[in-house]
Order: sequence, then C-alpha cells, then structure tokens
Amino acid sequence: MSLTGSGDVSAFTTSLDGIPYIVMPVGGLKRWSKFSIRHEFAHVLQSYRDVDLPLWYREGFAEFMSATRFRDKGKKFTIGDETERQKSFYPWIPWGRLTSRDYDFHGVGAIEKLSDAYYQSWLLVHYLMIGDGGSNFDAMRRYLVIYARGEETPETFEEVFGSSATALGNRIVREYLNRMPYYEVDFRPEMQDHNFIRTPAPTDSTTATIEALRNKVYGAFK
Repeated sequence: MSLTGSGDVSAFTTSLDGIPYIVMPVGGLKRWSKFSIRHEFAHVLQSYRDVDLPLWYREGFAEFMSATRFRDKGKKFTIGDETERQKSFYPWIPWGRLTSRDYDFHGVGAIEKLSDAYYQSWLLVHYLMIGDGGSNFDAMRRYLVIYARGEETPETFEEVFGSSATALGNRIVREYLNRMPYYEVDFRPEMQDHNFIRTPAPTDSTTATIEALRNKVYGAFK
C-alpha cells in the first residue's frame, strides 16, 4: 500500500474514534521522517485544546517543535533550533497575506512557496515565543485568545503587537534572522514520563485501521 495524493505533503495528522494518528510514507530520509513526526505530533498536542488558532501559528508552532534536538544521549534537548524546512525567499510571501484569516498554505502554488509559508510562519512564531528575551510571549497569547473567540479583525494584529504584520515581518528578517537564539535544556526527573511503554499495534487491528484511514481520507491512499 503506497501513499499518494498531494506531492507537497510528507505527512498528516488525523483521528479515528478520538485516537490521533500520524500518517506518513514508510520510506524517505530518516532525518526528514523524524522532523515530520515531530511536526505532526505538535498538531496532535494542538488538537487536544480544540480551539481555533490562526494557520500561521498552527504551522509555525509545529515547525518550532519539529526543530527540537535531543543531545547528550537524551539528557538534554534544544528549544528554538533551526528548522529543517527549505526556504527560497524570492520573493517573500507578503506578511500581511500570510497572517490573514483566509490564507491557504496549499493554495500558494509551487512547492517552494509552500515551504516558504511554513518557514516564515516558523520565523514569526520563533520571534514571538523566545525573541527579545520572551517579551512578546504575553502579546502572542493575548492575540491567540482574541482569535479563538472569533473577535479578531484586520486591525487586531497591529493593535496587539504594536506593529503591522508587514512591518514586524520585515523587522524580524532584517534584525532577528541572523541572531536567533536557541536554548539547551536539561531533562529534569519530573519532566520524564516513567509510565511510558512502547507498545506495538496488534497485528489483527493494523489492517482494519489502515482501511479506516483510507476510507476517511479519500484519495490519500492507493
């Protein structure tokens, strides 16, 4: 059974009976597979909140989490590391368009521009979460609350962040892109889930699950 459909999708997240699944091809580069799994797992975490989030934040946060690296034999992990996403930047997707409510990532056309959309979203989220010493985090959280309530207007971004999306995006590229911080954090005992058990799916249920996923996501499997 081979994964087909959109050539610009390396993985996606869906659910069956309330159980989340990350669906992706078996083959491919190991490094990119890990990146895709981390990206999609971030979407799983987002789905538990069941709130409306702007697309640039949903994808930017998933990119932010996908860049996590584990070091010193799993004793440390990084926050804010460089994403694996490729970028062309010629030209930039307009920041005002990228952050608009009706922007559709998969409507951008060329695969290079789709990758730019993800990369620019990551860059924006990176800055708002940990840039300038984390001073923008509260504003970002306030914006997300307004958005989730359906109270966001075209003026909300500038009202909350004190700058239009265009001005902020251009400033991030000009002043932040080449000095982006990242942090290396020690795993603390209370951060570890000692009850985690790796359990393979029962063989008799695997075929049924794949068939259910194929029926739910029409055109994704062949």
